[in-house]
This record gives sequence, structure tokens and C-alpha cells, in this order.
Amino acid sequence: MKYAFSIIFSLFVIPVAWGEGKNDAAEAANANNTAPASYSDWENETIDLDQVVVTATRTPKLLSESPILTQLISASDIQKLDVTNVEGLLKQELPGVEFSYSMNMQVNMNLAGFAGQSVLFLVDGERLAGETNDNVDFERLVAKNIDHIEIVKGAASALYGSSANGGVINIITRDISQLPSWRLNTYGRLGSHGEQRYGLDFGVHRGRWANSMQLSHNGLDCYRVHNKSNQPIPLRIDYVPGQSTWTLNDRLVWKPTDDLRLSARASYYQREMTRNATEMEHSRYYDYTAGLRADWQCSERDRLEVSYNFDQYDKTRYYVPSQLSVSDLNVREYSNVQNSVRSLWNRDFARGTLSVGADYMYDYLVNRKLANADYHQSSADAFVQYDWTLSEQWEVVSALRYDYFEIGHHSRLTPKVSAAWHKDRLALRGSYGMGFRAPSLKEMYYDFEAMPGWTIDGNPNLTPEQSHNFTLSAEYGKGVFNYTLLGYFNHVTDRITTGVPAAKTDGAHLPYINLDQMQVAGGEATVQARWSNGMSAKVAYCYTYEHNPDQAPNQFMPARPHSANYKVEYTPLLSGKYGVTVMLSGRWLSSVTNREYRSTQHPEEGIMEVHYPDYHLHKFQVIQRWEDWLSVTFAIDNLLGYKPDNYFYNAPLTTGQTYSVGISLDVDKLWK
Repeated sequence: MKYAFSIIFSLFVIPVAWGEGKNDAAEAANANNTAPASYSDWENETIDLDQVVVTATRTPKLLSESPILTQLISASDIQKLDVTNVEGLLKQELPGVEFSYSMNMQVNMNLAGFAGQSVLFLVDGERLAGETNDNVDFERLVAKNIDHIEIVKGAASALYGSSANGGVINIITRDISQLPSWRLNTYGRLGSHGEQRYGLDFGVHRGRWANSMQLSHNGLDCYRVHNKSNQPIPLRIDYVPGQSTWTLNDRLVWKPTDDLRLSARASYYQREMTRNATEMEHSRYYDYTAGLRADWQCSERDRLEVSYNFDQYDKTRYYVPSQLSVSDLNVREYSNVQNSVRSLWNRDFARGTLSVGADYMYDYLVNRKLANADYHQSSADAFVQYDWTLSEQWEVVSALRYDYFEIGHHSRLTPKVSAAWHKDRLALRGSYGMGFRAPSLKEMYYDFEAMPGWTIDGNPNLTPEQSHNFTLSAEYGKGVFNYTLLGYFNHVTDRITTGVPAAKTDGAHLPYINLDQMQVAGGEATVQARWSNGMSAKVAYCYTYEHNPDQAPNQFMPARPHSANYKVEYTPLLSGKYGVTVMLSGRWLSSVTNREYRSTQHPEEGIMEVHYPDYHLHKFQVIQRWEDWLSVTFAIDNLLGYKPDNYFYNAPLTTGQTYSVGISLDVDKLWK
């Protein structure tokens, strides 16, 4: 290990000292934010590679120039897919991602073998307060407010710290400083099972300031699904929960000078969920966020970013007014509050960029089942990174981070090294990163009822997870085609998960434990094409391998070893004021077998293997546009009418074909 740190140190010191005073074609390319001439000629032939991304290196980079493979869901993709939240976007665009229920009927994500608590979700680089199983509440991430999404798989702890053990998903919202003088968009959609979506988006831009406000409402009725087997099966669903969601976002940007940008944001979110049509006790979820940020171009070479973020996520038990004899109809059970301060300084040298940053977070947890009612923890970190352009073809990025957590005095140094080679239409990338995830307050102290008769117990003696991640990728473009290959291997030690249940008088208790080790490996292959006649296509395949020597039953669904996505889109070149886009998309997930308890109420009855079948779903959409101000979307989901024999926690919750129709009206463009 000492040799690894020696290499990391040399990668920082040598390029900074050697890079001063150099000025060549690579510097000019970086200064102009353009790609080197040797591979710029194919950027726009196949896919949009001139998109600026920030997640992989925490500095703005063209997608084609990023030394770390970054997957992108663009603004155009988001607009055409017409989904409600980020969960729908990820399912349709990424192979290897699956959303399922966990035992407390909350949504859990699995991304290429890593569950949601090991994947860090960010909004414009800011962390989110989480739910009881450490997944974020995906319903609060409304797709209408998103400009694009950047995904980096693999350990990213050296840049983003704990919880980035399996990757980072950074949701970038729209830049409101690019608004016209005013904007007003209103939209609505109706679908099967009482689905409804309405929203209003209003923005104003005057001189050096801009303000944008979005209000949205989503709803879905609770509906019953019919299982063919009458035999009791663990982790099976009879009702799909209904819910109603309201979201309000407001953002303000002011540029007092050309070099200084100040922004503020605030949001409110409320979701009410019921697990069946007759239930009188509902679950309510609230979120309140606020933030301030300053971006300052200190000099031609220096940039400084400072931000403060507040996020409070609450869960309550709401009793529908009836004959229930309760004094309070809305009882708060859980609250997670995060206050965080973040800073980042970048300095451009002739052959690279030096980044230095620090973060501080105060994490506060309140729950009625906590022994001491509430717990809090402070954590802090500091990191340094150098992005070194060796030549027109070679680029190396090295980073080192130190994290400290107050409880348990956990601390860790995590390095990351990446290298990229570009020539003509070929790009090769490789990286090594050390992953690190400290146990959360929930995993240490929060005892919660996962389902009737089962309680998951916190464990204050947990040790942090650590992983070693290796990634190799290749991209090649020829004509209208673009090809991408990705391979990765992760070795995880002290994996935090739930262990063997113990029977007590009040039911079964699952303690959080550390597993000695676990391996996650896999690969992806993607082919994309875009033709001049308006036709485009994309096919992506993902293979995931998980090896758990302990063979402990998992409360979350395992990753399916094989999955694939496809999308075919046709936008004919029509003259006049009318335009149309026809899209056919789908996804396939292979079968998987999991070891589970025969009875969730009586774990002493032993363990059995449960086989979850494969399935494939397809979606057909037609988007019609009249000039720039009106669009109408019609969609048929589950085109072939697939119905599972049994609705397991990871089965698609479909009862056959579903239909939706939506309309979007840009009032400001109508009046031009």
C-alpha cells in the first residue's frame, strides 16, 4: 500500500511543477473548451459528445474529453421519454439498474450489483437526506426540473466521500440564467390506474437576475394485482400502493458582476402513500430544502465555489379522519436533517487543473424508536485532485481524499487514479479507486419495523465498508455509429448488511452486521447510431456478477446477471409548422435466484431458494409538435401485455397494457 501512495504523491507533485510555463495545442484546446483536433471531427456524427459534464472530475469537461467514462441522459432524452421521476429515466436509459421494494415497502435501487445505499445521489452536486433504508426518496426527483443526468459507476469516494462506494448519480437542473425574458409552461398527463400529472413552470429573466418556479402534482390510485399461486410466498405483493405527490421548487440567480454568480433555492415536497384501498392509516413523507451558492471567477485561472445546503426529510403516520380514537391525525415518526457546507477551488495550469476542496456535514436523526430519541454526527473531509494533460492523446487524473466521522472516530484516506488515451476515433480509459462508506446513523441506531413481525436493529459497532474498484473502457466511433465497452471489478470488505434473524417475544429481529468480503464484477456494451434522415437507435447490454462467500440471505433483491435496453427513434424531416417523433423502447432483465427465509414470521423454519423469472417490457410513444409551443404525447406501455404469474418485490407492477396521453403548452412562445 505504501507504494500506491508514493505513486499517488508523485502524480500530484510532478505534473504541477512541470506544467508551469507550458503552452501548446493541448492548452489551447482546454482554454477554448474544445476537443483536440485529432478526434474533434467525429464528435457530432453519432451522439452529442460536446455536452459539458462535471461529475467525473468535479470540473467542467466535454463528454468526449472526460478521462473517466461518464454516462449521460441528455435533456433531449428526458423530454422525449415523458416519465414522471428519475426512477423512470434510469430504468429506460440504463441497463443493469433495477428498482424493487424492500421489506418496509420503500423503493430500493440496485445499480450493477450495488444497492442504493452505496450509490450517492446528488442534485447539482448537493447530497440528499435519505429514507430508512438509505435510499433516497425517488419520487421527490421530478423529471420536469432536470436538464440532464450524469452517471459515474464504480468507487468515487476520493471525490465525493462516503456513500459513493458504488458510484455517483448527479442530477443537473436547468440553468435559469439562460432563460428568455419570461417563460410559462403548463403540462398535464392522464394514464391507466388513475395516473395523473399536472405542472406549472414559470420563469423571469431581467438583466443580471433570474427566477424560476415549478409546481407539480402526481397521483396514482392503489390497485390490486392477482397472484396465480395460492401458496404463501415471502416478499410477495397483493396491492400496488397508491400515492399523491406535491412538489414546489423555486430558484433565484443574481450576477452582480460578470465574474460572480450568486444563487439561492428552496423547495417543498409532500407525498402520501396508502398500501391498500381500505387502509385508514397512511404514510406521509415531507422534505424541505434550502441552499445558497456562490461561484466566483477569481482570475483568468482561478475559480471558487462555496455553498450551504439544508435538507430535512420527515416521515409521519397519518390517520384518515374516521371513527379512530386518536388525538393527533398526523404523527411524526422519523426526521433526518442535514446541514452541509461545501467549498471547491480550481486553478488552471498550462497542462492541467488543480482542484482543492473541503466539506462539512451535520447529520441529525430523530425517531420515536431510538433509545435516546435522537442522534447527531459531524463529519468533515478534504480532498485534492490534479487533472494532467500529458499530450494531445494522454490525460491522467489523480485524487486523494481524507474523511473523518465523529461517531466511532472513523477516518480514511482514499486515492483514485484515472488515465485516458484519445486518438482519432478511439478513446481508451482506465481507473483505480478505493471506495469507503461509513455506517450511517440509521444503520447504527435506528430500530425500525420492516414488516409486521420483523424489526431491523441498528448496530453501533459497525465498521466502515472499504472497496477496491478497477474499471476499463473503450469508445470507438465510425460513420454514424458509436461503440462503448466497459468492464469493472470491485472487491468489498466489511460490507454493511443485515444478518441472521433472532426470534424474540415481539417477533424476528435482524441486526446490521459486517460481512467479511464480497466481489462485484461485470461489463457493459453499447451501440448507438444516428442517421441524417432522422432515425436513431441505441442498444445496451449489461452483465453483473455478485459473489458473497458468506451466502447470507439478503433483505434486498439481488442483481439480475443479464439485462438489456433498446430504443429506436424516428423524427422525419417535415416542412412547415408540424413535427412528429415515433419511439419504440424496451428492456429485458434475466432471471435470478435468491436465498430467503421460508417464513418472514418464523425464521426458525429455515431458508429456501426462490427463483425470480426473467421479463421484458416494451413501450411505444408518439410525440406531435405544433410550431414551438404545443406538444401532445401518446404512449402505450407494456406493449405486449406481460403479466407476472406472481408479483414479487422485484416484479414489474403491471397488469397488462397501460395507456397515457399528455399535453405541454409553452404559453410564452404562443404569444411571440
